[in-house]
Amino acid sequence: MSGIENIISQVPMFKSLPKEAVSLIASCGEEVTFEPETQILTEGAMASTFYIIKTGTVSLQVREPQAIPIVVQTISSNSLLGLSWLSPPYQWAFDAFALEKVTAIEFHAACVREKLSASPEYGFVILQAILNVFLDRLQATRTRMIDIYDADRKAIPGD
Repeated sequence: MSGIENIISQVPMFKSLPKEAVSLIASCGEEVTFEPETQILTEGAMASTFYIIKTGTVSLQVREPQAIPIVVQTISSNSLLGLSWLSPPYQWAFDAFALEKVTAIEFHAACVREKLSASPEYGFVILQAILNVFLDRLQATRTRMIDIYDADRKAIPGD
């Protein structure tokens, strides 16, 4: 098992994947490092990669026109960073910044999409694992937005 395969198999969302599925995506990855304050993802930019964070923390932020960015979530080791590579138009929905030195596995999205299409039996289980991350992030974003925009206000009828 390669170093990248070993890292992938230690990530909680991928632990139950068959060895062949891990090998499939590992062949599209390489190790990278980001220094503190480096912008990793830019909202609206082409989503051509995604990451498994090995060490360090990353801040996911949304921009608010003429205001400071809002931190939606903090991603740390053994977590997936970047989901927008899965579906057209393949553009990042968030900004992401390294809060400290980050080491990660960077995956080339086109390579992974090609391999998932060519091996649907593994593609399906990989996408199920990623879907769980997507749903967790969606719920975390929703909760964070409620916190930011005052959870005590009354609901608007019809919401």
